[in-house]
Amino acid sequence: RIGFVTITGVKVSRDLRVAWVYFTVFGDDTAKAGSRAALRSATPHLRHELGRQIRLKVVPELRFEEDDTYFVEPTALRWRAT
Repeated sequence: RIGFVTITGVKVSRDLRVAWVYFTVFGDDTAKAGSRAALRSATPHLRHELGRQIRLKVVPELRFEEDDTYFVEPTALRWRAT
């Protein structure tokens, strides 16, 4: 099951055959693992829908990569009264 996922970027190969989709997931490790698995499982469907929306000779292979550049430790988000 896909949780709160944000697509942070997409990089496409020069020949347009591969698209790396970078994403972040808000939540604990269980939510991240579940979202990662769900995205990879949904890849054929997403690729099919992409092919319906855009007209290209070849629909790119989608490769989902977790983007850790936006990672913030959950404890850093907590406000503490001092």
